[in-house]
Amino acid sequence: MHDVRLEVNTEAFGGFQGGSFSMSLESLAATFELRYADTWTERGESVPIDEGDRCKVLIDGLTLIDGWVVESTREYDATSRKLSVSGASLTTDLVDCTAMNEPGRWRNQRVSQIVADLCYPFATIQPMVVGDEGARIPKFAIDDGETVASAISRLARL
Repeated sequence: MHDVRLEVNTEAFGGFQGGSFSMSLESLAATFELRYADTWTERGESVPIDEGDRCKVLIDGLTLIDGWVVESTREYDATSRKLSVSGASLTTDLVDCTAMNEPGRWRNQRVSQIVADLCYPFATIQPMVVGDEGARIPKFAIDDGETVASAISRLARL
């Protein structure tokens, strides 16, 4: 059995009853959902997790997902209760947010420079290009309303 921990605002919790993880290069953002009991079994405390909290999912001490709590639910009825927390990696900001860079156009730049400029507003994300990035891109511009992830994906195809 693996030791699964959720670290929220630097405090770690365990004792989960179940959950799931999703990671894909195509989606760019990893996601998780963890189910738990009324109280954290190890401490007997109520759940101090709120939407927007910074979090990490660790398995056997290794960070699997570093990101944000997206939803923390507590659902009760006469016969059952469902307590869960879900979240997404930091890169979810690139998927959800519009690309912003002034003037939003590049000429004769390396892929690494354009990606760094696109990710600059998101200080928690440190992009890196692995391998040969090829020739400089002669011309690249952000489309109106395009997300950062869409722009990076389009850039990578060039």
